[in-house]
Amino acid sequence: MAQSARRSEDPLVIAHRGASGYLPEHTLPAYAFGYALGADYIEPDLVLTRDGVFICLHDIHLEATTDVEQRFPDRRRSDGRWYALDFDLAEIQSLNVHERLPGRYPQDRGRYQVPTFEEMIELVQGLNRSTGRDVGIYPELKAPTWHRTEGKPMEEAFLALLERHGYEGPDAMVFVQVFEKEPLRRMRELGSELPQVYLIGGMQRADLEEGSLRDIATFAQGIGPSKERTLPASRCTPTPFAPTTSARATPTSRPNSSASSTNSASTACSPTSPTARSRSGNAEASPEREPRYRLVYNPLLTAKVRGSWPRTVTVAVCRTGCHAVV
Repeated sequence: MAQSARRSEDPLVIAHRGASGYLPEHTLPAYAFGYALGADYIEPDLVLTRDGVFICLHDIHLEATTDVEQRFPDRRRSDGRWYALDFDLAEIQSLNVHERLPGRYPQDRGRYQVPTFEEMIELVQGLNRSTGRDVGIYPELKAPTWHRTEGKPMEEAFLALLERHGYEGPDAMVFVQVFEKEPLRRMRELGSELPQVYLIGGMQRADLEEGSLRDIATFAQGIGPSKERTLPASRCTPTPFAPTTSARATPTSRPNSSASSTNSASTACSPTSPTARSRSGNAEASPEREPRYRLVYNPLLTAKVRGSWPRTVTVAVCRTGCHAVV
């Protein structure tokens, strides 16, 4: 079944690692709860096992969120880390997943398993069928260059898996995100037309310069900057959010040239607009309370996409991070 993209001027709500503030991250229950809370997209991080299966895990190491140290004490590498790539899927799924951070879900409660990416897709698509919604997926390939040096390239197998599940073309309900440029270029060279997002860490300041943005726009539809690279909400001047100047552009809905080509550094924030709300149905934020989401529009973050027409960048900043949606 083809997965078609939703076109909307609202910011997208992304369940980062599932509902990771409530349940252990990157588990099927966390993904299901994120879905139930009303997310538009569910975000899994992906690494490979020794037998070449994509699993949902934030790190290339296992010890931060599983009991691998107790179960396989002799399987660590010389650096003292337990790498997912050194374990078969059956071994990894025999581990118990626990909460990463203290003060959230009790770390000694429950039995949770590392899911495969395919299991995660089947969960989301199954819930789409039973609820009538059209929730997408927002996978991140973790350390693809490192995987390649270890003899496990990710890109081709990843695209083949998505295609088997109906995620094809530029309108698919998927965003592919990576912190590295070359894997995104490689997927374009392999013929992928899926929406791609280049993630920008806190130290990658040069990637937000105009020349770099133009280069990024040749292989990505958007950027995901670290929140340290966006304007802090405290420095925003509250003004009405204007979707005509900061809406996500599509080939049939292009921003006007004056809005997308300006060199001004002005920024518009919308702390109390109707879009500053939770998709789970929470009321709009009031002026007296900090909003859950602030919208930041920066005309400097403008680039040509595929050399055809300009897109502006709208950044949806939540309390724990941000994504640039273009």
